[in-house]
Amino acid sequence: MGLISNLLGPTLSLINKHQRPKVFVLVVLLLLQALLDVISVASIAPLALLILSPKALLNFPALRIFYETFNFEKLNTFSIALLFAVVIFLVVKHFLITWIGNYKVNLAFAVSGQLSNSVIHNFTSILHQVYYGLKSSQELNRVVNLPTVFAHNILLPLTVLITEGSILVLLTTILLVYNTTAMVFLCAILIPAILFYLWNKAKITSINEVIKIKYPEVLEKFMVLFDNLIEIKLYQKENIYAKKIETANLEVLAAQKMRNKLFLHSTRLVETTTALCLCLVIGYFVVSGTAIENSIALISLFAAASVRAIPSFNRIFTAILEIKSQAFVVGELKKFQTVPKIIPTESLEFNQSIRLQGITFAFPGGPILFQNLSFSVRKGEKIALTGKSGSGKTTLLLILMQFLKGDAGEITIDGVKLTENHVASWRNHLAYVPQNPIILDASIAENISFGGKEDSEGRERMKSLLVSLGLGHWLSELPQGLMTRLGEKGIMISGGQRQRLAIARALYSEADVLLLDEITSQLDDETEQEVWWALQKISSPLKTIIMITHHPVLLKHFDSVFEL
Repeated sequence: MGLISNLLGPTLSLINKHQRPKVFVLVVLLLLQALLDVISVASIAPLALLILSPKALLNFPALRIFYETFNFEKLNTFSIALLFAVVIFLVVKHFLITWIGNYKVNLAFAVSGQLSNSVIHNFTSILHQVYYGLKSSQELNRVVNLPTVFAHNILLPLTVLITEGSILVLLTTILLVYNTTAMVFLCAILIPAILFYLWNKAKITSINEVIKIKYPEVLEKFMVLFDNLIEIKLYQKENIYAKKIETANLEVLAAQKMRNKLFLHSTRLVETTTALCLCLVIGYFVVSGTAIENSIALISLFAAASVRAIPSFNRIFTAILEIKSQAFVVGELKKFQTVPKIIPTESLEFNQSIRLQGITFAFPGGPILFQNLSFSVRKGEKIALTGKSGSGKTTLLLILMQFLKGDAGEITIDGVKLTENHVASWRNHLAYVPQNPIILDASIAENISFGGKEDSEGRERMKSLLVSLGLGHWLSELPQGLMTRLGEKGIMISGGQRQRLAIARALYSEADVLLLDEITSQLDDETEQEVWWALQKISSPLKTIIMITHHPVLLKHFDSVFEL
């Protein structure tokens, strides 16, 4: 139980302040549910006496008060009224507990959704240096799987512990009041379950570690196969990669199989122990010579308590096993639960020049890419960046976009130092076309607007841009035109079409500065010239272009060429 107590604080901290009052309400409702369940069990003994000895009902103080308050003249009438009251109670209890169950599940998965959003926002705010070191499979697991696991395997089992634990405490209290011996027999049922848990504690920890490590590994290995299927099949290595996935997946399945076996064994153990204890209780009353009315009433109560206690024991053990095997989820989510830093946004105008002064940069553990780098770009100027692979051309664009920060130096826009407060405003001036642009599994229009508005005026602009970039004929042959979907990662279009769509996206944004990273690398010489002249034609004289390129034919069209 040390694990549970250590888990409560971190678990509560993962629930935001707006949902915590609902959690408090839920705890109250769960205690009410436990009380209602125990009242149901306690009603069994009086019902048993209805048949055996109705007069014995009056031995219960609460029933005697009920009998005298309503002035029942006949015991038979009182028995019918009691039976009717129990039926009404059970029906009302059913609907109330169903509502509590719905409330519990809705809250648990609302927390899951909130956590998923928190992880996503955390991911979008990470530094670009950190982004380079991330694994997509692990991030996918954190966003899609871990919040759901937290709701299903941490929060809901904790509610089970509250409800079922309260039921067991109340049941033993009732038996203690009516008959200490029966209470001792009921507690005896718990001993094998505790011993079973302690015996398998190390095995449960092992299950936890396997699921924590191997499940993300399965995702990672499948994504490698998915992203590189053509090359893998070309070299006839599909069986090797499939085997890697199978090996990791078998370990996950083995852990889940062991967990389910533990569930099954614990259930059967408690049921068998309960049956044996019931036999002992009956034997005890026979040997002790207790009056038959009292014996049957107490045996009925013990049997009812046992029948209710069996699922309680099983649910508690299952809940502990679920929490124990998935406890790592809390720690994983805590790593990515950061309060977003609110950065005041300051407006930044760009009318004159961009200046980089004394920029020094190196990736952690890597060589220095820039040492005291300084240059200026006037508005409307067209600059080419050249240099060997690895010289830092793309890195320089990332520094300009403020996804990477220089170790020294500063950037000024129209003489104003670019700070963290200016980043949002500065990026409104920028459009970027990477060497391998992303293509969404969406329509052409959505790929160009990138989530922006797609009204009729906007779609006309899109068509005009595509025609200017040499895609007019291709677009006219598509039955659905701009609404044509391009498939995941643009699988339905060529590399050249991908590049030109990305250029259209950049131009559609109407940004002041175009940052182009070898955008013509997948185009033939003739198309390369066409795209460049289209850029010249479409771009206004005030459009600033900074382009990475190695093509000598293009270099003569730039105002300045910087070699890194």
